Amino acid sequence: MEILKKKWAKSALCLSLFTLFSVSLVVTVQATIYEKYILNSQRNRLQSQLAVMLPGISFNNNLIKSCGLYSDPAITGNEKYQIYTAKMNDEITGYVIQHKTGAGYGGDIVLLTSITPDGDILKVSVTRHNETPGLGDLILQTAGGWLDQFTGANLSNRKFAVKKEGGDFTYTTGATITPRAVVNAEKDLLEYFLNHKRRFELEGSCNGD
Repeated sequence: MEILKKKWAKSALCLSLFTLFSVSLVVTVQATIYEKYILNSQRNRLQSQLAVMLPGISFNNNLIKSCGLYSDPAITGNEKYQIYTAKMNDEITGYVIQHKTGAGYGGDIVLLTSITPDGDILKVSVTRHNETPGLGDLILQTAGGWLDQFTGANLSNRKFAVKKEGGDFTYTTGATITPRAVVNAEKDLLEYFLNHKRRFELEGSCNGD
């Protein structure tokens, strides 16, 4: 009888360990599937966001996989930022470039700017800032907003300064610091692009794919 009890106890222990292992395996598999789902969702959302930054530009490549990293103290600080290259049958048709300025009223303003291979701005978007609500945050406006005046601008057809300082870009009374910071950031980016164009032809995924 004692031997039988020991066998039952051993069998119960083995069954418990097997159940625990099975549950752990299922949880691990589910977590892996969920992580892949989240990653794919994030990539699809990023691809859509990047496509919006390229109005009127034809491309048939995967923008996320056509991504390179660059850094320059003038436009990225001490960080590495992304350059997404749009191509149509291997011919470059545009770029979406992440950059920043530390000259905002509330500190860093991180921007996403798309430009043509010739250096014309297609679209400007703000991805992060700490500007004052109701004043400096006018830079967040999208369709029909303050940022639209950058569309089509280049170093030849616009003077990159706010109108108060003799430039071509409007600003809101009482909120000059933020517009000035963004205008100067766009000017710095275009100058950097024209002087270091080869750096913007980097290939390889920023995500290590």
